Amino acid sequence: MAREEPITPEQGEKILDLLRTWMNVNNLTQAKAGRLIGIGDSVLSQLFGGNYGASPDNMLRNIQKFLDREAERSEAPSGNTFVETSVAKSIMRCLRANHIHSTVGAVFGDAGKGKTMAFREYTRTTPGTYLVSASRWVRTPSQLAKRIVAVAVKEAPRITLAEAARLLLDKLSGKSALLIIDQAHQLNEDALEFVQNLHDELNATAPEDGGSDNRFGIVLGATMRLDKWIQEERNHYLIEQLHSRIDVGFTARLKEPFNMADIKFIFTPAAIKYPLPTMTLQYLLELANGRGGLRTAVATVRHQEELYIKRKIPTSTDILPKDLDNARKLMLQAA
Repeated sequence: MAREEPITPEQGEKILDLLRTWMNVNNLTQAKAGRLIGIGDSVLSQLFGGNYGASPDNMLRNIQKFLDREAERSEAPSGNTFVETSVAKSIMRCLRANHIHSTVGAVFGDAGKGKTMAFREYTRTTPGTYLVSASRWVRTPSQLAKRIVAVAVKEAPRITLAEAARLLLDKLSGKSALLIIDQAHQLNEDALEFVQNLHDELNATAPEDGGSDNRFGIVLGATMRLDKWIQEERNHYLIEQLHSRIDVGFTARLKEPFNMADIKFIFTPAAIKYPLPTMTLQYLLELANGRGGLRTAVATVRHQEELYIKRKIPTSTDILPKDLDNARKLMLQAA
């Protein structure tokens, strides 16, 4: 391996100037920048002050590599941009209906349908919406209640389930709001029952009876296996109340495949640096409707464009199906 040349004082100062500019542009504190780069706040202070005790070369190289990655990241296409496909429209209609009518609804669909992106977009654009996600670590009533408290109440106290539930009722009572629980298929039976109880308690008392004018809706986002599990007659008694509320509420079952219009809408020429021929769009349609879903299609194109940018390939070059196939293999090897 070739030995790296020492960094001159002029080169070091230029790297630190670039870092200062990057911090200003992104409105980042020194502590936050240090965490992102992977060096301590005190070390960064010493570098900026010119009084770092040991040789600063390794630290400066790490900073330069980080800034290079950030430059590539800013040029690469984003895989996190919301696009209103026909599937996304169905999800948004479901969210709005349950929000308006204060009902318990659900969005059922296989992975890669764009559920999470639609949930984030609705939360971003609609006041009074709270988005939480279940997981292997958030699946019991206590874990779920604490996660909702952290998101909706902006607190993360060490409290019991009963205390968390009381805090939610105190803070959310009387609010017109929608709670979206993504990955709800990860919740256990007791947590699903807690969801039903929370909805009932927040909508328990009618205004004419002297209670709060509650308008609190809940939407569960889950894979089709939760829908299948709920629909099985032998499971009705386990979550009978939740089952009946979902029947009353508004539910979107995302069974329709993406169509070519969706693909063209997502991969517009304005959003893609490199041209996508018709055969490539067809390949992306197959990816979007395959096991990995739309997430795989978007990630594959993004990865291929990053490869082209890194290799300085002219932007007039087409991306062909064989390129995307190779990009997918590289992503799988790196996973």
